[in-house]
Amino acid sequence: MKKFLFCLFALLALSGAGNKLGAQTPYVGGALTADYSYGYNFHCSASVLGGYEFNDRWALGGGIGLGIYPFGASQLALYARWTPWHNDVLFLDVKLQSEGFFGRGFTFYGLDAGLVGSLRFRVGDHIDIFADLANLGAQFSSAATNGAKVKPMIGIVSDSARMGLLYRF
Repeated sequence: MKKFLFCLFALLALSGAGNKLGAQTPYVGGALTADYSYGYNFHCSASVLGGYEFNDRWALGGGIGLGIYPFGASQLALYARWTPWHNDVLFLDVKLQSEGFFGRGFTFYGLDAGLVGSLRFRVGDHIDIFADLANLGAQFSSAATNGAKVKPMIGIVSDSARMGLLYRF
């Protein structure tokens, strides 16, 4: 975890060439996720998100959520968001994200880590709607979820869909 946070802060420190036109803004929001991961049938989750936009290119955030899983999981996520392109209404985002899953009694069930590509639409002065579209990374599951294994996550999001709303202050 320390290495992950160090890498996030190093990326932010090296991003001085980013566009400084955007204001520094905290944000809160929520997301709904539906997927078929961890070898189970359909399940869904709801997350509360929060973070801070440093400028119109970089943001750092996290979330906590509850899911409807056979093992009753909760989620904890951290991410750094980079916006390589936008036109003030449509934003193409790339998130370096790590998301952990925990069951009853804080039993560790798995970790998703990698890059997530998403589209974000600005629908008002303070409101953004986003959808995660593609990912590149890995899903690590513990022995508590039908045996320990590592599953690559590459390509268009097919077994998972996440949409959400952000309110920027």
